[in-house]
Amino acid sequence: ILITLTNQIGLANKPFAFILGFVLILSSIPVQSQTDIGNYFAIQYFKVHPSQENEFIQLHSNVWQKIHAERIQNDLLDGWYLFRVIAPQGTNTEYNFLIVQEYDDAEKFSAHFDGYGVNYNNILSTNEIQHALTTNEISDMTYEEVWTTVDQIMTDNSGQIYKYSVFNSMKMKPGVDNDDYVRMEKEYWKPMHKERIRRN
Repeated sequence: ILITLTNQIGLANKPFAFILGFVLILSSIPVQSQTDIGNYFAIQYFKVHPSQENEFIQLHSNVWQKIHAERIQNDLLDGWYLFRVIAPQGTNTEYNFLIVQEYDDAEKFSAHFDGYGVNYNNILSTNEIQHALTTNEISDMTYEEVWTTVDQIMTDNSGQIYKYSVFNSMKMKPGVDNDDYVRMEKEYWKPMHKERIRRN
């Protein structure tokens, strides 16, 4: 899939690690100012009707972002990112938006499914709370995955927020395990991507 960054918050507004460069991730449990190896990413896939896309973006950028900013301030979360899917497109696509929540260690991530850990009544106005309650009316979360970073190389210009990301999903053939695949990526594909980055 090809996605574009719509909004983000994080410590020092650091760039999302998947945005430019080579990042090897495993979807199971799926820098120096870039994302560290071993970070956890809770990725939520949303299906939004085209007529409500702008409302969905405004809802998450103006309301939910405040809650996640408070979580980051309280060291409960390390990054929050809103992406729009550019390709594939069409009525048969499973989702058209992704929300990514980043955790820098397993202990912090372990609380992900227990709630947000902040009191939204102290963060949002009454109107904003009512707006937040419309989330399920304008969108469907089709599924959620947890990813962790296995390996990566990034550009030196780590302060830049890159706009586009391409994700390639791989399914292992019979007899090939994750370790075999990781070894192949590191030995053969990583040097190629490193050279592509060097050539800008």
